[in-house]
This record gives sequence, structure tokens and C-alpha cells, in this order.
Amino acid sequence: MLGTFDALTSASLAQNAALPSRPPVGSGGWAWEGFRKRNTTLDSFFYDVKTLSPEEAQALGRLGVLEGSLVLVPPSGAGEVSIWPTLDALAAAGGGTATSLCIAGVGSSALGSAAFARNVADATGKPALAVVSGYGMSDLIAEALGGWFWFGGVNQARHAFEALEAHSLPAPTARTDSASTSAASTSAASTDSAASLDKVTRNPAISRDTQVAFALLCDQRFDFQVLTGHSKGNLVMSEALYAFVRWSEAEQRSIPSDRLIVTFSATIAVPPAFTNVIDVLGGADPLGRLNSRWDIPVDKLAGWSGHHTNTEILGHLPVTMLLREILAAQRP
Repeated sequence: MLGTFDALTSASLAQNAALPSRPPVGSGGWAWEGFRKRNTTLDSFFYDVKTLSPEEAQALGRLGVLEGSLVLVPPSGAGEVSIWPTLDALAAAGGGTATSLCIAGVGSSALGSAAFARNVADATGKPALAVVSGYGMSDLIAEALGGWFWFGGVNQARHAFEALEAHSLPAPTARTDSASTSAASTSAASTDSAASLDKVTRNPAISRDTQVAFALLCDQRFDFQVLTGHSKGNLVMSEALYAFVRWSEAEQRSIPSDRLIVTFSATIAVPPAFTNVIDVLGGADPLGRLNSRWDIPVDKLAGWSGHHTNTEILGHLPVTMLLREILAAQRP
């Protein structure tokens, strides 16, 4: 547990040191610092934070990474994590080399997001990009009403009304300003499409993490071969994928149906257009089962693994090992 303790201590000290000078912006500003600190501690249990160096943990804690921020994570020993506020800044710095898009859940902290992405990067051998999922008022209310035991039902109810929604809502669009992707890269062929690229990210009903994941999927500067989430992060990925499919159909763009989608610790529906989906669940993960769609079978049952991915704790879900096995099985 020494590696976990070192990472948590580094992140917590950096959070405390940065608080007096950090402006009160984002999901509640200073009012949410208590929740962010608590969730960083929570994620140090659920995620394999020992894979992050103390310097990386300090950077993640010091900058107070907010919902929708981007964390580029190379494999272990191949460089330090880097944090980016916009897609344009990331792409300009060569962030398009990331081959995996990752969204963690549970405490939704930057530390947990980076640790999950590091596990994925170690499995693929290439950089992974993490979207930090947020912790705002909606998460607090959901927690008060029963904690995590909600998003499987939300996902099922949402798709029960999918046909009605398709007829009542305009096709979603990606964003092109400096907070997302440029019109030249995502919609060069159509001015009408470029003009409409703000609708999803300006919709207050859609969370910031989903907006950013959707914009990344639409941005041709990025080419993700693996899309993966853990726990609540699977719901964010699912909603981004449904928005992406509707946008692609409206823009008459091809859908990369062969992309590998791997869900860890919760089975969640994804668009039928995607045919290469692997749902992974620990055999001793009641939390994951409660959060899963009951009508979606598990493709890979991981022994006596629980919900956590921290390899220093007994009963962990070995993300890197499992993903390597899945990738090996994909090869002809």
C-alpha cells in the first residue's frame, strides 16, 4: 500500500497548498473542495494510483483539474502525464497520438482518471487520453438518494424512450470553438454543420464530461482505437456514443463500427452500430452488478475481482491484464 499512500499524500498536499490561490471556478469552486478531497481519497482506493509518480500526483492535485478536463497519460516509464483545458491545445501539442479514450467513475477525481488511463496505456503500449468526469450538484443529489445505485436504471430508461427522443430532438452536434474542436477539422465540408456545432455543449442538460467526450469522437484530429470506461464512466461514454451516432447520421459520415469498446464494472448499452463491445465485470462485484443493465450479458467475468482496480488491494480488477487479454484475442 506504500505506492497508494505516496500518491494520495502527494495529491492531497498539493490540493491544500493550491487552495488559497485557486480561483473559485468550475463545479462549485471552493464550495466543492471538500467533496473533491474526499473523492480523491476514495479514488485512491478504487484506482491503481501507485502507477502515478508523486510528481504526477502533485500536478493533478495542484491544478485542481475540473470536469471535462483532459489528461494525456503515456505508458509507465514513457513520460509524465500532462493536463489540457481544451481540445485545440491538446491537438496542437501532439495529443492526437492517443489511441485510447478513457473515462473513470466512482469519485470522479483527476487522480482516479489518470490512474485508470495509465492502466489502459500500459495495456496498449500507447498514450491514453482521460476525460475527467465531474462531481457537481447532480452527483451530490444522486448520492443522497442512494449512492451509485442509479445509472444502470437511468441508462435503461433513457433508451426505452429513444424512439420518441429521435423524433422530438434535433440531431446533436459537436462544438468547434476553442473549448472543443475546430470547424475546419470536424466539418470542413459543410458550413451549416459548422454553424451548428455548439448545440450539444451549450445544452445545460448534458454534462460537461459527456460534451467533451462527444466532441473528441467527432474531431478528426483524434483516432481512438479503444474506448473504455469504468463504473459511472461507462454511462458518460454511452451517452457520448449515442450523440456521436446521431451526429454522424445527420452529417452523413461513416461510423467506425469496428472500434473496440470495453466497459469495466458495469454493463451499459451502446449504439447497435458498434459491434465490437466487451463488457467486463468482477465475479465478486455487487456494486457493479447493481449498476449494470440487467438485460445485457457479461462477456468476460473476472474471477473473484471486486469493483476496485487498485492492484495493491486484494480482490482488485486487473484492468491492464484483462485489457491485454482482450487485445490479444482481437488479433487475427
